[in-house]
Amino acid sequence: MKFKSLCAALLLVGATAAAQQPIRYEVSFPNYVHHEARIRLFIPQVKETADIRMSRSSPGRYATHEFGKNVYDVTAYDSVTRKPVKVIQKDGDIYSIPFTGSTLVVEYTLFADYVDGTYAGIDRTHAHLNMPASFMWVTGQDKRPIEISFTVPEASRWKIATQLKPGKIEGHFSAPDLQYFMDSPTELSDYKERNWTVKDTDGKSKLISIVIHGDVADDAADAFAEEVKKVVSEAGKVFGQLPDFDYGKYTFLMDLMPANGGDGMEHRNSTVITGRAGKLTIEVLKNRLGTVSHEFFHSWNVERIRPKTLEPFNFTKANMSDELWVAEGFTQYYGGLLLTRAGIQTDSVFLRTLGFYLNGITNQTAGKTRTPIQASRLAIYTDAATAIDKTNFGNLFYSYYSYGAAIAAVLDLTLRKEGKSLDAYMQLLWQKFGKTGKPYNVADLEAVLAELTDPSLARQFFAAYVYGLDRPSLQPLFSPMGIVLENANSGKASIGAIGLKVENGRAEVTNTIQKGTPVYEAGLEMGDVITSFDGKQLTSMDQLKEILDSKKPGDIIPITFNSRGIETSTSIKAIEGNNLTLRMNSDASAEEREKRAAWIGER
Repeated sequence: MKFKSLCAALLLVGATAAAQQPIRYEVSFPNYVHHEARIRLFIPQVKETADIRMSRSSPGRYATHEFGKNVYDVTAYDSVTRKPVKVIQKDGDIYSIPFTGSTLVVEYTLFADYVDGTYAGIDRTHAHLNMPASFMWVTGQDKRPIEISFTVPEASRWKIATQLKPGKIEGHFSAPDLQYFMDSPTELSDYKERNWTVKDTDGKSKLISIVIHGDVADDAADAFAEEVKKVVSEAGKVFGQLPDFDYGKYTFLMDLMPANGGDGMEHRNSTVITGRAGKLTIEVLKNRLGTVSHEFFHSWNVERIRPKTLEPFNFTKANMSDELWVAEGFTQYYGGLLLTRAGIQTDSVFLRTLGFYLNGITNQTAGKTRTPIQASRLAIYTDAATAIDKTNFGNLFYSYYSYGAAIAAVLDLTLRKEGKSLDAYMQLLWQKFGKTGKPYNVADLEAVLAELTDPSLARQFFAAYVYGLDRPSLQPLFSPMGIVLENANSGKASIGAIGLKVENGRAEVTNTIQKGTPVYEAGLEMGDVITSFDGKQLTSMDQLKEILDSKKPGDIIPITFNSRGIETSTSIKAIEGNNLTLRMNSDASAEEREKRAAWIGER
């Protein structure tokens, strides 16, 4: 009986070990000059069939992207006998391979020629690999550990930077499971690196690394690292500590080259920051500090303080979330606030940007008629999603980045009137959800606010500004901070936002017309051609502005336009423009200056 039990236990251990054999990738670049990589995928212990596929979405990017279009020449064979195995393409990005044996090997070619935070790029200078855009994976095997090795081109001098766990052999790395692997972008290039160690409040040493692929001199890289240190420090002060980065390291993967796309994309222990750039002077690098600040704040907010709607991330479809107004919007707010507190950005720049956010929820149709939850849900169509038909998003979508930043500011100043702050709110979210790894929903956000203040305030705030469309009275929030809120267009005539492309005497409307504006009520639409405005043929946007500057709110302005072959003559009644701006009150009291300094930093 004991012998049988022991055998059963050994068999169970053996079966568990077999089940946990890692899936392995080998990556080489025999044709890198033509943007190709050759990738081998080793799948141990296949039972009858292996279904492999490419992803359709990518962590931090909520819309779908058809990554399977850049995978071809897919073949398979038995690792022991080397005999070919049939590959059945079930869909554009899904392959089924019948197989029973020791290890199945799948090979394919990846084409990669777009460098940003979502896609992959391979050329003579580097390989920039976002994992969902680069690697096929085995369905139903999400929990298996993954190993990967890279063979760099001869004489390339490429080094490898990634948040993946380094192996004992150079060029070898590992991940505990598919979720972590897909969240681990990798840069192979002759980059420059700057590192420093932060002795955190918890007593742990945490390594921060900046990797720069681009034309950067040593002195510029050194100076940039000093600026990033300030951002890291200010971000840590918000939460009281840095996260426990896996493997003790956080990496800024900066890829700034002439052919790149511009982007910033957060990951658990790293971020990708890309952009089109030539020589990287310190001035050019400083222009990336806003992205640095935003993405590093994400290592708390969204990577660890994480919405339930994104956990786990589904790589096969769009990932809709109700909470992006916090995950992205609050991060947007803090991105600028940290730069201001660090002395990198002026108070006036911060206030100008904040005014932009507030104008959106006050004046834009989508900001007035859609809740932040609804704005968050539209990310699956607006976050770099591609389609060729026109939409009405100009009236339906106000960016959850800007929307959430406006709400963050309103909540911050509301809490400061109560002797609290948004910093304290973020710290509580960190303790309850970030450090515990427990994902949250909107109801949890309200409950934490109730705990920080009182249930009545939390209930009223969420009912008004999260679930509802109330708009806050802003002046009482800003006045105690010694900040003046003004309408820069007070007394000026407006017909609503309109853009024109003027060519060969044609003034064509180029933007979605905002619902409720005078031009909307007149029937004007994108693509219409204005043939006469106030009795004149428009020759430029400047001329349109000159005409409006000569008018007053309430004036009637005749207009004639052609809409898809139909000529219409009507009139527009001008309204008063509304452009909210914020400025420092030079007559602020000592108490107001003190409150302002506690909010955005001492100057």
